[in-house]
Amino acid sequence: MKLYKKIIKSLFFATFLSQSANANTDIDLNKDGLVDEEHYATNLLLNADFTQSGDSWEVSGIEFHSLESRSGADSTMLASTNSHRVSEGSATQVITLADAGFSDTESLDTVLSGNHMKVVFGAWHATSNMNNTLTEITLSFLDEDGAEIGIPEVLSKAGTLDYEWQRREGEAVIPAGTRAISYKVELYEPGTTGIWNRVDDAYVHIQPAEDNDLDFVLDYKDVDKDNDGLIDEEHYATNLLSNGDFTKSGESWEMVSLSYDVLESRNGAESTMLSSTNSHLVSYGRATQVITLADAGFSDTESLDTVLSGNHMKVVFGAWHATSNMNNTLTEITLTFLDEDGAAIGIPEVLSKAGTLDYEWQRREGEAVIPTGTRAISYKVQLYEPGTTGIWNRVDDAFIYIHDISDPDNDGLGYTAEINEGTDPNDPDTDNDGIPDGIEYLNGLNPLNRRDGDLDQDEDGFSNFEEFSLGTDINASDTDSDGLPDSSDNLPTQPNVIVTGIIDVVEIGDVDNDAINDYAVVESDEEGTITAAVVFGGDIYLPPEKSVRWANKYQTPHVIVLDDMTGNGVPDIGVFGVIEQQDELNNTTLKPRLEVKDPVNGDTIRFNWPANWIEVSVIQLDDVTGNGHKDIGLQGRFINGGLRPQLVVKDGLTGENGATYSFPNLFSAPQWHQHSDMNGDDVSDISISGQLLKNGKTQVKVVNAKVPGDLIASYNFPNKWNNVSWNKLADVNGDAVVDWGLLGQNKEDGRVQLFTKSGNEVRGSLGIYAWPEGMQDVEIGVTPDLNFDGVEELMLSGFRADVQRHQISVKSGSNRSDQLLRLTWADNYSEVSYHVLSNINGDNMASFALLGRDDRANQYVLSIAQVDSALSSETTQINLGTSWSKPPIIKLLDDDNNDGMKELLFIGKDSSNELMLRKVSSPF
Repeated sequence: MKLYKKIIKSLFFATFLSQSANANTDIDLNKDGLVDEEHYATNLLLNADFTQSGDSWEVSGIEFHSLESRSGADSTMLASTNSHRVSEGSATQVITLADAGFSDTESLDTVLSGNHMKVVFGAWHATSNMNNTLTEITLSFLDEDGAEIGIPEVLSKAGTLDYEWQRREGEAVIPAGTRAISYKVELYEPGTTGIWNRVDDAYVHIQPAEDNDLDFVLDYKDVDKDNDGLIDEEHYATNLLSNGDFTKSGESWEMVSLSYDVLESRNGAESTMLSSTNSHLVSYGRATQVITLADAGFSDTESLDTVLSGNHMKVVFGAWHATSNMNNTLTEITLTFLDEDGAAIGIPEVLSKAGTLDYEWQRREGEAVIPTGTRAISYKVQLYEPGTTGIWNRVDDAFIYIHDISDPDNDGLGYTAEINEGTDPNDPDTDNDGIPDGIEYLNGLNPLNRRDGDLDQDEDGFSNFEEFSLGTDINASDTDSDGLPDSSDNLPTQPNVIVTGIIDVVEIGDVDNDAINDYAVVESDEEGTITAAVVFGGDIYLPPEKSVRWANKYQTPHVIVLDDMTGNGVPDIGVFGVIEQQDELNNTTLKPRLEVKDPVNGDTIRFNWPANWIEVSVIQLDDVTGNGHKDIGLQGRFINGGLRPQLVVKDGLTGENGATYSFPNLFSAPQWHQHSDMNGDDVSDISISGQLLKNGKTQVKVVNAKVPGDLIASYNFPNKWNNVSWNKLADVNGDAVVDWGLLGQNKEDGRVQLFTKSGNEVRGSLGIYAWPEGMQDVEIGVTPDLNFDGVEELMLSGFRADVQRHQISVKSGSNRSDQLLRLTWADNYSEVSYHVLSNINGDNMASFALLGRDDRANQYVLSIAQVDSALSSETTQINLGTSWSKPPIIKLLDDDNNDGMKELLFIGKDSSNELMLRKVSSPF
């Protein structure tokens, strides 16, 4: 066997020597393995100009002819055979590196192992056309046994028009172990009589290479030279499509039923481009190119996938197209991401069929985030035509760019865009006008001009900065398209609609003195008129005897129950909202109003605040004024104060003005709360929460309830969560102070998390609760103590998309790792709400319920899970029938039959808008 290998090896090198017999140039005189500087331009191919016809070349199916060269003189060159019997041929030459002077193989391999030398190769070619008279050049690296190393470098099939001479050139890093280089040129023709193909002045040069990351991609075209998985900054504008302008006809493209023609380009000059074939036989064609990310420089797949898993890179792709009409001469571009096996990842991104009129050039562009696992990108352009003779479709300058969309400053503008726009990628607001760079960019503002924050681009009365702080559209005066200008709309991002039907059902104490609590059903008719009717808990089916009416039409009405203000011992009902008024200039202004009525006799008390508010709502506060009654707080933004968030307190018994709490316009979606008593003065303090406009971080500021200007503390959270809210919890740490938590969805992994904090200490954390990713439309709540440790529990409800189940998850209020309950329901329910029903059976335990429409049975149901002291659950379902117009409201009635169990009251409207009441005994 060893003798056989020696014979084969001897024959192999004998062949090399016979083909390179006249090679006497030593390009490595000092034997250091590197090409000498004076030989960077030395052509290692013998008889490269073919003046000695076939000398040094192994030829098949081609000939040597004396034809007009690119200088205009006749010269011998390689050409296709003048015969209709031959459609392709080739000429090959093998260069042995030892014959070129690289005799010290140890030094040579040291150089090659560092990727320090490359081959620059090519030739000049001229063909009759660009579609079926083509040339292809292949360069292969061979080891000492003549076997190929790696994948050959190919200058794929391409042609020229009317025998125009063009240069074809490529290059490749020489891999370690190379002992010879094979150069092959192939000529293709239609198989008809004629000399359709011509090749002259072939060449192979060896030159120094720069490939510092040793990935066999030369540094100048390596788009990830530091192998961090992110495209390098200097390559944001690098087109990864080879021959994207089609000037080399079909090179690098796989083409079916299309042509390459010289036509008028969009700049008016004639240029080679992709076009439909001039034949009535073809109505469809395509050209495809696959870009391998490793060939572009992304050699570290681990780093690449880390970047891609964070959605930090995108592809911007497209082309210019011109068609004869917009109906049946159309182009379509499809981008597909491929895994390591060449299989498609996800759904391709498609720029669907479109045309232009009278060959008007238009740019088609799309973009897509590169998914994890991508190893290659397929670009395909398809041309459709009516199938009649003519060149109806034209495509030019196809492109693929990779952009870095990581956003280190969280301003909504990706890194590449920041560089292109000249903004600071590490400063969310480069011009310091209060509007993040990304918002300015998307809304047509200048992120480098701080003055445009004060302008009013849509002339709606709000400055661009104020629009940003409100979340309204900088370019639309009526963001929610409800007919109300933003400055006259209490909630300018939510369409203003008249609320009809039942607004709320509120408990109003024992009105009829039967020892059972009664209720008021508050509803609005189609005109926006609000009424409240009393339903007696002891006899719910008795027609309401009492009804009161509110005359004003409110934007966004809200119902609250207040302590008795009218003096008859019955809690009063307040309806809050904003009413529209006209000022002295006949401009519409919004005036907040709380109108309180006695549900028995209709006595009325009105609470008024000045106009010029927006995003107003009312909250009830524990006694701040010190008279033993709950107070009323108006929260919102004061328009004339630069949209500063304010909380104005009124005495809940007398209506007199109390304290006013205010901050500058620092937050998006600010929300006021009554915090815990942080300073120990026996009055619960006041806090405001929101995400800071300047950096998206969440902050909670706590002020002294008695001294509004006295800032006590600030809780600060990083910009790690979406959909954040600040929530009152139980006394988690047992210090007799109610604690709080920041709820949000983690931006990195999608999990819902609750970051708990002490109610009287900003430092540290009481623990971070976490639920699996996939939870949607979540709500957090506090439930009765289920594990008897003296601390109320935490409940998260919502729809879990990853398993397609509705879910209630209950965790211990004192131990974030202790999962007490996980209750789930199938996804056949819609219009869902979740409920905690306390002590329904008189056992001091809680029940958990899902109310919704069972889409299979087309009826509303209440599915209840009763939990016992061992935390086992038993589920039963109450079928509520099909008559309800929407989900009813649930109330727990007192035990009126002394059986130790509460009854369930369902209140709603039927399809005829009539009041429906249904009382159901405990099903357990």
